[in-house]
Amino acid sequence: MVNKTLFPSESPVAQRQPKTDRLILARFLKDAAEDKRLDENGLKAAHAVLLKWADLETSGRLGELNESQMQGDFLAQVFGDALGYAGPLDGKEVWHREQHHPIAGETPDAILGFFRQSEDHKPLAVVELKGPKVHLDRDRSNGRTAVGQCWDYLVNTPPECRWGIVSNVVSFRLYERNSTKRKYEHFTLQSLRDFDAFKQFYVLFHRRG
Repeated sequence: MVNKTLFPSESPVAQRQPKTDRLILARFLKDAAEDKRLDENGLKAAHAVLLKWADLETSGRLGELNESQMQGDFLAQVFGDALGYAGPLDGKEVWHREQHHPIAGETPDAILGFFRQSEDHKPLAVVELKGPKVHLDRDRSNGRTAVGQCWDYLVNTPPECRWGIVSNVVSFRLYERNSTKRKYEHFTLQSLRDFDAFKQFYVLFHRRG
């Protein structure tokens, strides 16, 4: 049987895996996304960034690039411009996003938190990124899937680092360290064309979410 997707241009490696559960009750996420205090202009500007990346997927451009070629732009535009995580070169006293910071001999693609110069970095989330053709649950690097890598990072961080984010650019997942690998929130890049779906993504992944 062909696995049909809601969006015709949605990649098979972007889809949620069967027999997995939501991390957060749907009604709670929906209520948060409908909060009237959300800045409408900020939402629209952030949505435009994700629409740009969705168009890049649809055009086939993303499929021509690997993880290394797009990682910096993806982190800066999606996590920086859209989701509010300033980088170390943005000129702020406190920044929230840093690439390739070592953790117990491992090097995640990025960490998120509140970082200051000359202070130990204490991440609140780790990020593992893969290219848009990589299956997050099947394809392996050094014997580990992207999800496995993320969980290895989490277990080597202090308890304050609760969150793991795994993305292959065409999809996003959010994990919580006290839960399991089979329970996560999930969005595809194409699903974020829908503004209501995007608002749920925004309140979940934004720095102030």
